Amino acid sequence: MEKLYLRKAGKITAYHEAWVDGSRIIEHWGPLGARGKTRQHRRDKKLTGKQHLKKILKVPLAAGYRPVDLDDHAILLIEYSIKGMGSGKDLDKRHALEARMNETLGWTGLGHCDGGSIGSGTMDVCCFVVDFDVAKRVIEKDLKRTKFADYSRIFDERAEEPGDADDRGPEPESEGAEMYVPPWIFCQGLKRQDKRWKSGKPAEYLARWVAWYQTAPPEARAIYSALFQEPQGWSGFYKSVAKPGKL
Repeated sequence: MEKLYLRKAGKITAYHEAWVDGSRIIEHWGPLGARGKTRQHRRDKKLTGKQHLKKILKVPLAAGYRPVDLDDHAILLIEYSIKGMGSGKDLDKRHALEARMNETLGWTGLGHCDGGSIGSGTMDVCCFVVDFDVAKRVIEKDLKRTKFADYSRIFDERAEEPGDADDRGPEPESEGAEMYVPPWIFCQGLKRQDKRWKSGKPAEYLARWVAWYQTAPPEARAIYSALFQEPQGWSGFYKSVAKPGKL
C-alpha cells in the first residue's frame, strides 16, 4: 500500500492511496476524515505491483501529495477502565475494537490500529493517526451508541504534559490483584526490542512489572515462569531482570 497526503497551510487536508488486491489495484482518495471514493484498476502484467502503484499515484504526486513518516503520526489511545488485570470478555472487546478501528481509520485516510494493552485497571487500543483532532472526532462519532462507547478517554500519548498519566508514577495494584501479567501479554504485538518499551505506557508497565518481579521469592518466580513461558523473541528475559537494578 502507498499512502499520500496533501498539506495546506501546514495542515493535512486530503489523502490519496492505492494498494494491490489480487489482480486489481484499488485507488482510494478523499478529504481527510471522510470515506472518499474508490476506483478499481486491472493489473498490468508487464508491471510489478510497486510500479503500477507509482503509475496510478503519478497525478496526486504531481499535485503535491506526499507520504507521512510513521514518526510524524500521533499515537491515539482509546482507554477503558477495567477490573484488575481484565477478563476474557474485556480482551474480546479490545480485539473487536482493534478490527473496527482499522476499518474506520483506514477508510477515512487517517491511519491504522497498532494493537493494544490490558491490565492494572485499564485497557486501551493504540492507533497511529496523521491528525489527532480529526481522528478523535471521527472515532467519537463512530463509537457513539455502540458497545465501545464506554471509554474513559481518548488521548494523544505523545502530547501528554508533565503531571499527566505518564508522570503520575505507578498506579496502585487493584484490590485482590496478586500478580502482573508478563509484558508480552500486557502489550501484545510489541517485540522485545521495540523502542516503545522505552517510553509511554509500555515503559511504565515494564518498570512496574520488573519492580514487582524482583521482589517475588525464587519459588514464586519459578512457578510464574512455568505458567507464563517466554515466547519467541523473549528468551532469557526472566533471567535478565531477576537481579535488582536490572531492566
